[in-house]
Amino acid sequence: MIILNRRDQFIEDHSKNFEVLLKKLITIRSFSVTGEGIEDVVKFLTNLLKKLLHADIEVIPTKGHPIIIAKLTGTTKRNVLLYGHYDVMAAGDISKWQSDPFTLSKREGRFYGRGVGDNKGQLLAQILGVYSYLELHQTLPFNVGSFGNIMTNPVTQLFNFLIRIYDVKTGQVKIPHFYDGILEPTAGEKEWIAKLPFNKDEIIAQAGINQLAMDKFTYYHKLMFEPTFNIFGIKGGYLQKGVKTSIPHEASLKVDCRLVDRQDISVIKENLLKVYQPEIASGQLQVSILGELPPEKTSATSEQIEWLYQAIKRATGKAYIEPVMPGSVPNYVWKNFLKVPVFTIPYANADERNHDIDENMTIKNFYNGIRISYEILSGNSSEI
Repeated sequence: MIILNRRDQFIEDHSKNFEVLLKKLITIRSFSVTGEGIEDVVKFLTNLLKKLLHADIEVIPTKGHPIIIAKLTGTTKRNVLLYGHYDVMAAGDISKWQSDPFTLSKREGRFYGRGVGDNKGQLLAQILGVYSYLELHQTLPFNVGSFGNIMTNPVTQLFNFLIRIYDVKTGQVKIPHFYDGILEPTAGEKEWIAKLPFNKDEIIAQAGINQLAMDKFTYYHKLMFEPTFNIFGIKGGYLQKGVKTSIPHEASLKVDCRLVDRQDISVIKENLLKVYQPEIASGQLQVSILGELPPEKTSATSEQIEWLYQAIKRATGKAYIEPVMPGSVPNYVWKNFLKVPVFTIPYANADERNHDIDENMTIKNFYNGIRISYEILSGNSSEI
């Protein structure tokens, strides 16, 4: 004869009821991906937590599935958090199951059904364990909280926020009016582009990429006449050596956009904040504008351009004209406030590794820079 202790006896006496609850929970098709049945399972669990545990329930809407917080007060100030989730993956090919995945079955000492292991069975076991303790002891030794959902991973949520303003497949920015004010190159600028050097092998080597699947005009068009959307930093979760299977509490990323032509920072910023207004208002997302540098494209006469072209050619033996030079420099200050045309003459080599390890400048380019400066000063500066 086996004499059960109070705990085991209570569980044995209520086992049929417990299995009925598990069967009901498994029957609810609460799919993570599609959202089918989520409302039903949340209703089932909140009612169960109230009925069995008399818990203080709070259901928090999220961009994913709702979070159920059930709070129980104990006899001490200590707090314990119990976590489980109620959503499940699709059953897949049901014909390969030995029994209906959404009907709880028992075989050879096991329960079978979608979610019985991950995570409905485990979640319900926590709830019923607390229920059993309360029934036998009337109170808890500490405060208990239970999250009855897959807690939204902040890194995943961050990517979900990102794809609302950026299409990772096409590279297109989806912020309303982002592309307003962009102009195509003029006929003269296209002629300058045609004269620029274009060596795919050199570009691939300098950029550290595997291939360059575009022609010369497309390359320079993207480089000079199209804005960029660049994720230059991302942070979230455990990044040290080894594995830590925990959900990060926050995630962040940094993006810079190099604008062109007449793109308007104020318009872009306004529409960006509108996209995320609900999330910003609810505190789910924080958007900070860290800096602003408006695009600048100077107007110059053919005489001014020719004069500089000849000065560079005298100094180095050859010269090219780039219609636009991509980069982040305050040229708008000289144009907008000093009201003068702006010309950029790069002295450094293309593979200088600026802002990176082993930044460099070739000796030849250094001295060519001296020569160019000399020739500009010795030329007919009345053209500038």
